[in-house]
Amino acid sequence: MRKWRGRGRTHVSPESAQPLVTVVIPSYNYERFVTEAIDSVLSQDYDNLELIVIDDGSTDGSVRTISDYLEARSPKVNVQFEARANRGRSATLNAALAQGKGSYVSFLDADDVLEPGMVRSLATALDTAGPKTAAAFGDGWVIDTGGQIRGQLSDTAPLRGGNVFEDMARLRFFPLLQSALIRRQALERIGGFNEHFKLIDDWDMWLRLTPRYEILYVPAPLIRYRIHPNNRSSTQLELFRDEARTIVAELLAREPDLKPHARSIRAQLEARQGALYYNALRTREARAHAVSALRLSPVNHLAWTVLLRSILGPTLVGRMRTWRRGRRESVDRGVKVDRR
Repeated sequence: MRKWRGRGRTHVSPESAQPLVTVVIPSYNYERFVTEAIDSVLSQDYDNLELIVIDDGSTDGSVRTISDYLEARSPKVNVQFEARANRGRSATLNAALAQGKGSYVSFLDADDVLEPGMVRSLATALDTAGPKTAAAFGDGWVIDTGGQIRGQLSDTAPLRGGNVFEDMARLRFFPLLQSALIRRQALERIGGFNEHFKLIDDWDMWLRLTPRYEILYVPAPLIRYRIHPNNRSSTQLELFRDEARTIVAELLAREPDLKPHARSIRAQLEARQGALYYNALRTREARAHAVSALRLSPVNHLAWTVLLRSILGPTLVGRMRTWRRGRRESVDRGVKVDRR
């Protein structure tokens, strides 16, 4: 185990009205991106801040990169860095939650980036909300490996705040954990993150938090969420599927009011899984999940979409994507596209 502790101040003066915010960065083999994530936290215009970085057994050069960067950066806020053997993201988040001192906590993946003012915007929103509000979250930019903006999170999800449990239970949307600020007390009250789940621990957390609390939505891009081939949900689709099915089964078991909607919830889950396989060009699996979804709910729109597209096959789908990507890049460069 390797540790590094900065000498920045732990908090501002007692007279400050700013609550202490703990930002956590769990890192695993993201040497290429992690310093950008750290810099986006240290550049926030919010004084009462602490940063906890935990490297969870990286096998690339992440540990040295993080250590050297923090030494050179000499942060003014309190920073703690720990490198340890791999235990998984949910265990890492729980360890940082126990280690931090902030009233509010935010969890930033090492390949993502906070927008300037993110902490201040959400802390102000959460500070003015009532005790029934456990978290505040914002919209975000979707970026590619090189940092180019490809869209917004809200382009494909009807983000909103308030009492959102039913929306989440019926798989209509989930706040991106990286774009949220959560009251520590509320998160501890529900037991933190379930360490049984390795990929979608955040999804399970929201489904346990929102029956008890409301959440607040700030309709502004506050994070840059990076999509790349090494995203966990893109490379471990079978584990993602198994965890999602377990989470839904546990949800339906503990929330009897959802029983009338059980078939439609399971159908939407199968359709979403089919969409993930389709995006990975695994059209046979995509088609199987779409069929499973339609057996549960013949009116599921997403399932029909996945089924019809998957029939085209991966070669044709890949060619269509390449064509669309080239067309989009040509438009971005200001080149007129021949539509004949």
